[in-house]
Amino acid sequence: MNGAIRANLKKVRHDKRVEQKCIKCRSWKLIDGNFGKHSSGKHQVICYSCKSIANKDARDKDLRVRLRHHTASRCLTQLGEHTPEHFTANLGGYLGYSIQQLLVHLKDELRLREDKSLKVAIMKEGYHVDHKVPLHTFKVLNEGVIDWKVFQDCWALSNLSAISAEENLTKGGKVGFDVRTQEGGEEPQTDVTEDGTTNS
Repeated sequence: MNGAIRANLKKVRHDKRVEQKCIKCRSWKLIDGNFGKHSSGKHQVICYSCKSIANKDARDKDLRVRLRHHTASRCLTQLGEHTPEHFTANLGGYLGYSIQQLLVHLKDELRLREDKSLKVAIMKEGYHVDHKVPLHTFKVLNEGVIDWKVFQDCWALSNLSAISAEENLTKGGKVGFDVRTQEGGEEPQTDVTEDGTTNS
């Protein structure tokens, strides 16, 4: 690097009122649109891009992180614009149980039903987290007001199960469908689409 280039680099000045350096990628970026805020109002020190990469890596490696991400994403889709502020941060309080309790429930239920490891089933074999009684049957929103009792009934541990992708896609949004016999089940009133993790 010649002297002229070094001199030009030294002249670079960043306006810390509108710019911030990400501690992960070490790049200076505009604060607006690149950094989130803590509840205290202070800006986070890792940019959105780096957080996105880190979160994806965590979901690929950590079953608990993946379950939390999936559950939060499905809840946000279900509640839409009516979702309370800081819902994801307080996810366990709204569900009525922790993600660790969800993990233990799914693990025990799958082990009893199929004698299979939950981590292998979800991370390696593509199992889905399924609602035994489908999401669309629960009237969580009533004229824009969330019925939290119905919401918790919908997301009750007893209504959740880890099943194979094939079984879940065959079941669709039907209630009480038995994939082994291809019989039973009430046709859904609406066409329900999932985010690739569950189809109910």
